[in-house]
Amino acid sequence: DNGVRYAIEHRSVGDNEDKAYLLVLVQTGSIYETETQAGYAHLVEHILFRGSKGQSAKKTDRFFRKMGVSAAIHGQGTTFLDRTVYSLGIREDPNKNVPTAIQILAARVGAPLFKKNDVAAERDIVLSEEQTSRRSPAQIQRSKEYLGADHPLVTKLPIGTRESLASADREKLRAF
Repeated sequence: DNGVRYAIEHRSVGDNEDKAYLLVLVQTGSIYETETQAGYAHLVEHILFRGSKGQSAKKTDRFFRKMGVSAAIHGQGTTFLDRTVYSLGIREDPNKNVPTAIQILAARVGAPLFKKNDVAAERDIVLSEEQTSRRSPAQIQRSKEYLGADHPLVTKLPIGTRESLASADREKLRAF
């Protein structure tokens, strides 16, 4: 009734019987950003791992530690032109652990906290990523020649721009 669609696929091959993989696809990517929001979908992706209502970072950490999963690996996120994907791998006892993993993912995408200090920390990380992934003028020109100057793969890269990322704050990100 709320518009959420889901699929369950069982693939038991070899040693995968005691594993599960959960994925949430949010249909928001860089193609939906305005010029002043460039990089927001990617920045929000980062922030959603910092905690949410009902699912603090500490609570999530305890859940993963019980399974022997490193604190650094509490799922993954990837932002594309048209979507952002959040995922969790459950390494043991899916029957027991999948319900909690679903709660974690639902809280991340449905009730993120957007704490000011988390926004600032993740903005710095994304700005660093932007710097290391910045394309040279020659790369940009080559993309324009191959794809056209207005193509989203030229104008709407998920990493965003330094200007829009630097001005991103809690309120703007929540509105996005």
